[in-house]
Amino acid sequence: MFSNSMKSAIVTTLALTMLLMLVGCSTMSDPVSTQSKSAGDQTASNAVPTPYPTLTDQQIANLIPGYQVLKVDERAYAREGELDDQTSSRIQHTVGGTVSHHNNGVQIGGWQLWEDQTVTVSTPNPGSAIVDFYPHPYHFNGCIRMWLDLTHVQLPAGVRWDQVRFYYQNENGQLTQYWGQLDLNAMRYYAWPDHFSRYIITAPAN
Repeated sequence: MFSNSMKSAIVTTLALTMLLMLVGCSTMSDPVSTQSKSAGDQTASNAVPTPYPTLTDQQIANLIPGYQVLKVDERAYAREGELDDQTSSRIQHTVGGTVSHHNNGVQIGGWQLWEDQTVTVSTPNPGSAIVDFYPHPYHFNGCIRMWLDLTHVQLPAGVRWDQVRFYYQNENGQLTQYWGQLDLNAMRYYAWPDHFSRYIITAPAN
């Protein structure tokens, strides 16, 4: 037979055990509060596409102090004056893929996307060397390969290609100079960013 003190200890132990089981079950019934997000989940939750600011001709003319946004010959476009001309493609994150628009493009490797995504390359201001990449903002798992086509970019008289500067719009909306690779044999400018942005080709103002 158990003594009264031992019976009391057994009852107390059983009560604590039942309480812990109840607490555990109630906690696990709320997975949102018990599971932490992975880096991919956090990135995906912030990947709601946000349009870049629409630019007027006057704003483009005064976009970057001391620099002019270069012009693009109309032959670069499918139809003259076509606004917000773009190409989109659904990319599987396990495979990756390439999206190209008027020879501007992006190459994404397998597993560099956190989930399947619709990727868009856009020339929002026909006649100006501005290329937008979507979704924005979106951070990749590593750096992707991106390029801007220079075939129909009009270089002002007296300006050399090594004087051309490339800018991108950072997460704060500021235009920041980007240092990539200028390939005049392919007439392309290459960059290896870890996120999508708006890219602008400029040269020193006259």
